[in-house]
Amino acid sequence: MAEPERSARAGPADLSADPAVRRTLRVFGSVVAPATLLTSLLYYFGWTVTHASASYLGIDESVLGFSTQDYLLRSVNAVYWPLSVGLIASALALRGHITVMRAITKPHHRQRVAVLTVALAVAGIGSVTYGALALHYGWVSAGDFSIAPLCLTAGVALFAYTMFIHERAGTGRAQPVTSASGSGSLAAVAVALLIAVGLFWQVADWATAVGVGRTRDLVARLDAQPRVTVYSAKRLDLAGAGGVTETTLSGADNAYHYQYAGLRLLFRSGGKYLLLSDQWTRADGRTILISDAPDLRFEFAPGG
Repeated sequence: MAEPERSARAGPADLSADPAVRRTLRVFGSVVAPATLLTSLLYYFGWTVTHASASYLGIDESVLGFSTQDYLLRSVNAVYWPLSVGLIASALALRGHITVMRAITKPHHRQRVAVLTVALAVAGIGSVTYGALALHYGWVSAGDFSIAPLCLTAGVALFAYTMFIHERAGTGRAQPVTSASGSGSLAAVAVALLIAVGLFWQVADWATAVGVGRTRDLVARLDAQPRVTVYSAKRLDLAGAGGVTETTLSGADNAYHYQYAGLRLLFRSGGKYLLLSDQWTRADGRTILISDAPDLRFEFAPGG
């Protein structure tokens, strides 16, 4: 009698109790350590933000010479909101799952469970349909945030959960059927991996939008960036950039013979300064990248 009582007191179904799932997770964990996976994801999202920002300026991000630490730091803005929203959604989904599992074991709630199953199925189909149409007809444009990947992911998750509820409601038990083969558990792992890929896709799309949006805002308020004056022993020929003025400095004993003003600093990385002219626009602006050298001097002044 002890065993049935323990089974009756058991909580909602736990996929981690299935041997097939445990084996799969054990193999995955032995191949990719959690810390390594997290660092790799942060690095990629930081790279995505930088790549989108550099593309907006008309350059390739590889010329910036960012380090791994730079990419990791730049990933914070890209993952902050997705992580916060994801944790809140996960907490709500877990609470809802517990409520549904309790309702399945009560006969007088069967009709409510059936209605919920139909509603989730309709929501899943609608979500997948919108996501597929958005991608097929090009509703997703570069640099603009789209929820199409999230809709596809949510649709798959809702439909899979609908099948899960339908199976449990048919047996009237919250626990998984122990006599079933491991194919159902492996299918659950496959769905989980598919959802993970979809979420990765969505966060990457968000990171691209963050990179473009931050750069667009920076250019719109370019006068707030630090002013830069460059002194050079040799002519740099920067006067062609809109707003940049070249002044020849007289005096045989001068270490620097040319002065360039009308520049704004975006950032410095890898011994290189990324500068824009005061009148920079995407239509005809020039992005200037100057390497630090002994025959150059940089003077900075507050923006505004």
